[in-house]
Amino acid sequence: MSEPNNNNPPETIAENAYLVADVGNSNTTISLIDVVAGSYRLLATATVPTTIREPWADVSQGIQHAIRRIMDKTGRKLMNSRGDIIRPTRRDGTGVDFFTAVFSAAPRLDTMVIGLSDNVSLQAAHRVLNTNYTNLVCQFSPTDSRSEEEQLQAFIEAQPDIIFIAGGTDGGAATRLLEIVNTVYLGMKLSDTPENPAILYAGNKELREQITTIFGSEATVHVADNLNPTLTTESLEGAIAVLKELYQTVKIQSLSGMREVLEWSFYPFTPTAHAFAAVVEYMAALNQSDVLGIDIGSSTLTTVTAINDKIDINVHTDLGMGHPVANILSQVSPLSISRWLPTPTSDEDILDYVHNKALQPHAIPMDAKALFMEQAIARELIRCAVLGKDGTTAPPPFRLLVARGATITNTPEIGQAVLTLLDAIEPTGIFSIVLDKHDVLPALGQLSPHNPLVVVQSLENGVLVNVGWVIAPSGKVNIGQKAVTVVMETDNAERLELAVDFGDINLLPLPPGQTAKVTIKPTRRLDIGFGPGKNKTVTLHGGALGIIIDARGRPVNLTRKNISQDQLMQQWLRALGE
Repeated sequence: MSEPNNNNPPETIAENAYLVADVGNSNTTISLIDVVAGSYRLLATATVPTTIREPWADVSQGIQHAIRRIMDKTGRKLMNSRGDIIRPTRRDGTGVDFFTAVFSAAPRLDTMVIGLSDNVSLQAAHRVLNTNYTNLVCQFSPTDSRSEEEQLQAFIEAQPDIIFIAGGTDGGAATRLLEIVNTVYLGMKLSDTPENPAILYAGNKELREQITTIFGSEATVHVADNLNPTLTTESLEGAIAVLKELYQTVKIQSLSGMREVLEWSFYPFTPTAHAFAAVVEYMAALNQSDVLGIDIGSSTLTTVTAINDKIDINVHTDLGMGHPVANILSQVSPLSISRWLPTPTSDEDILDYVHNKALQPHAIPMDAKALFMEQAIARELIRCAVLGKDGTTAPPPFRLLVARGATITNTPEIGQAVLTLLDAIEPTGIFSIVLDKHDVLPALGQLSPHNPLVVVQSLENGVLVNVGWVIAPSGKVNIGQKAVTVVMETDNAERLELAVDFGDINLLPLPPGQTAKVTIKPTRRLDIGFGPGKNKTVTLHGGALGIIIDARGRPVNLTRKNISQDQLMQQWLRALGE
């Protein structure tokens, strides 16, 4: 029997089937999405080790391995005997219509930045770089005290993948910026690298032609809108989009084994962080509320906010649960990690665990002690990403918290994941939590510009774990004093009332599929977002844990007279179902 020809045009089919690969630094996940009973649903996922490193050094092998896993799960033939994806879907159900992929496994984009002002253009450039998988290797500005010879040597040693030029308002001063650019051009001529870096220019628009002329045939110049057209305005979107394209062409497409993957794909590839941001933006629109997204991976930690229709992406390439995990020790002490552990643990044990994890990033926790250790480390990593390195930045306001990453979503009990997030971010107000347990959100984000219906219907069909709602008052009263009373009236007229003392966390059961009218009555010194002591009645939908009342205070109070910190953690874990 002959093999299907992948190049034939699709037969006329009412809906499309999709295979999406999420290629991370440690794992590759494949999602199969198709229409069932008239609606798009996630049919299956499979996760295998990523194969970008030796002994495979071929990214396509991991993708093929994961697809075979899905074939085994579903009984659906997706590849032919040559290992090529069957496209389009056949009338017998074999194959898919579209394949595409998102990537965070490619090496970081080594970047040199040139700017005119440390407080304006350089800071704006850094915010652009923080939206992708980049590594700042060199920086030039007028405040640089090095001689031209020292700058040339620094440039040659840095060997950047791209040079990001961001300086000057439109029509502003040009001389000093052009002097720096000419120094860089000379460095290119002196460098013996086989290929010169690409140029991303997002400065004074009056200089675009001169910049292009200076580099001539030595380098390709990519032009974006000026980051700071005036001293009081900032425009980052154009440079962010160009940087995304450069990461795709310079890093993703250069991975070994990409020739086959490119042949399979119908849509351009996307950095995983941007795909995650796209679906967070969709969720904000669908829920008509502000959203905070957290993706804690092996090599990076990404946060995305969708607040007042504005998307903000921050990729922390120095934070992650794999190789970068040891960086947390430069930000916090072992004591900061041990405070979240339910058993007494020495500083030496914590240091040993962190360093071993950095050396063996693919290792998974083999017992409860290791599991709680990883969750404690994750708390501090997320705190650094969301609250800043010093932990003093207030968490962004949000109505929905979306979290993904194995440390969060693969916990034996959902309560452990929830407690990890609440301890890390210390949010206040009334909000819901969902978990991406099936690792499908980047896949949905990748498909969102091409078929929004896939995203909407997949979310409606329960592709995420709906944890429930959190009520977390701000303010302070004495430990043990009543903090908040919650009265819940369910659809079947059942009435439950729960008083929670300050310092405690507790649950009100509200299963998935049920709705309840909930009246929240904080004491006069506590605030749930409507003013101190102000009551609020809201309608809430059920979830896996129902309604979580977190009255532990902000910051979370870990000090008690008659109970140790580890005993307190045990108590809170039990309260959330551990």
